[in-house]
Order: sequence, then C-alpha cells, then structure tokens
Amino acid sequence: MVIGQNRRKEPAGDVFSIQRFYLTLVLNELIVSSDASVWSISEKFDIPRGTVQNLITATTSFCACTIHYVQELSEFWALEPLLSRILEKLTQSSQKEVAELMEVPGVKQGRAKQLIGAGVTSLTMLAHSQPDQLIKNIEHLSKRNLNLMIASAKMILEERAEALREEADEILAVPLIGTTRHDSPSDSNGSGPVQ
Repeated sequence: MVIGQNRRKEPAGDVFSIQRFYLTLVLNELIVSSDASVWSISEKFDIPRGTVQNLITATTSFCACTIHYVQELSEFWALEPLLSRILEKLTQSSQKEVAELMEVPGVKQGRAKQLIGAGVTSLTMLAHSQPDQLIKNIEHLSKRNLNLMIASAKMILEERAEALREEADEILAVPLIGTTRHDSPSDSNGSGPVQ
C-alpha cells in the first residue's frame, strides 16, 4: 500500500451483494420500461439522478467494450445482438426527450435541449405550442424556423395517428375463424336463410 493514499473501504460481502442487486434492478427498469428516464428512475428508487446517470454511463461503456470483444470471438456470437439492444435502450433512456424532439427535421441536439429548457418536452407539446411564447424563451430562433418545426411536429403526429388507424383497421378487419362472409345464416344448400 502506498503511504498517503486513502483506500476506499469496500462494504462487507452481504452488503456489497445487496447493493449490486439493487443496481441490477435499476438497470432492469431502465432497459425494460418503455417510459424510463433518469428522473423517473431516480424518483422510483430514491437515488440521486447523478448516480443513475453514472450507472448508465458505466454500463454503456462496458457494453460497448464487450461488443467489440465479442465481435472478435465467434463463439460468443449470440451476445452481440443482446448487448447491442441493451446499449441502444440505455442510450435512449438517458436522452429520451431529446431523441423524440430530434425527429423533427432541423432540430439537432442543441435545439432540442433549448426546447426542453423552454418546457417543450414532447412532439405533442411542440405541435400545440404558441410560437410567440416560445420565441421569447429560445435564443437564436427565428419565427419562420419555429413555424416550420411546429408544422413538422404536427405532420409527424398526424402520420403516427394515421398509421395507428390503419393498424386498428387491419386488426378489426381480420375475420374470425369459422365465420362465413354471408350476412345472414343460410341452410346447407345455399338457398337462403335458415328458418
């Protein structure tokens, strides 16, 4: 041991295992939950946001290194898609709001962060926002560009709604097994309705 350096005291075996298990639960929530964000996880598990962000950073870094390692060894081929999905989910959960706003053409990460700072955290909020109000809260944004962003957000939401309507129509249009295409029941010879 070097003189003058403090050694961090590691927790006892059981405590260390429990802490690692707790972090595993946090990671599981980040990966599995569709609406997980640093804020919601911090609140749910009663841990500081910085701790959640550090966990995400450390895990994504380790995941990326392991993906490169697995690519070199063909016997671990099955781990690459799994680790890639975990890496993608963790990256999305740390920037979920930013990523959604970046779907709008012309909105990059910096502009998305400005919009979030102005209280616009989703495409729906952007589509229904008042341009005059946002212009006051966002630096270096022309009214023309803001109107284009709002129109694009509305168009994206309309396209999503239309896709959902089409999907619902397809689901409802599937005939049930064993039903006929006739509106009324008929007898076996097809001469008309059964009496």
